[in-house]
Amino acid sequence: MTSKDAELTDSMKRYTLESMQQYRTRYLLAKLTQFVDMEFKGIKTPGSLKDYLDLEIEHILPNTPESELRALFANKNPGKDYEYYKNRLGNLTLLEKPINIVASNEFFEKRRQSTLNQQTI
Repeated sequence: MTSKDAELTDSMKRYTLESMQQYRTRYLLAKLTQFVDMEFKGIKTPGSLKDYLDLEIEHILPNTPESELRALFANKNPGKDYEYYKNRLGNLTLLEKPINIVASNEFFEKRRQSTLNQQTI
């Protein structure tokens, strides 16, 4: 395993939504989410991934941003390409379909608040 560390690190840094089939990206995100949930809950043995695999892949930076959001991104990140960052692994998460619909293509803070409100309903 140790001999593959550099290869894995390089692959993860280059990973995008288009790097692999979407079902594989969903699986990777499901495993990462499951790990975080296990750590949070103090669970030692992973269970089924079924609940995670039913979720949708969501872009934190919206896939189709409003022009205002794109302009803000360019202003805060000079020289960075929005298109490059929107499909990176660190910009992807899993979300339930109804919450994903409510989240829309707004600024992250507004989308976050919308999802929090939807989860409490």
